[in-house]
Amino acid sequence: MKEAGRIIYQDNDLLLTETEEGLYLIKGEASYGVTDYPFEPCIYLRAADGSVKTLHNSFSAEELCRAAMEKGSIRMISGNEYDIRGVFRLILKAVGLPGVSFDISYLEGQCLLDYMEERGALSPETAVDLADAGISNPNLMHTFIHAKKAARTENGLFYMRSKRKAL
Repeated sequence: MKEAGRIIYQDNDLLLTETEEGLYLIKGEASYGVTDYPFEPCIYLRAADGSVKTLHNSFSAEELCRAAMEKGSIRMISGNEYDIRGVFRLILKAVGLPGVSFDISYLEGQCLLDYMEERGALSPETAVDLADAGISNPNLMHTFIHAKKAARTENGLFYMRSKRKAL
């Protein structure tokens, strides 16, 4: 685990810190170097084992630090805006998924599947309104509807077609 330098954000076992070596996100015992490519923009998360996960169409490390310091928010390319906890939820979703490269909208959809699953939205009768999750643009769910992982009711509510298998 990286030693904490200048603490930018801390919440329970989550820490965003800047050291002489760079910016690090620490979750429990896991540490990830955070860098970016601001021209896309995208975030790179480098694990201690050298593996890298890329979050495309996301935000810059500077935006992440600013939002973390101000306990602010970041508007995603989808138009949905997330407070800093929501931003870290997206980042940690990428860390937990198999694969190395993710579009931020895909991560938003994965987190919305989590939201539906946590609320038991597994049928049209138990469907939920994604606006209750702070989602202003539910169109990012089209990929998941097309993949038959989620469905939308006639009145605009969403549900999962089945529970997901554990990773």
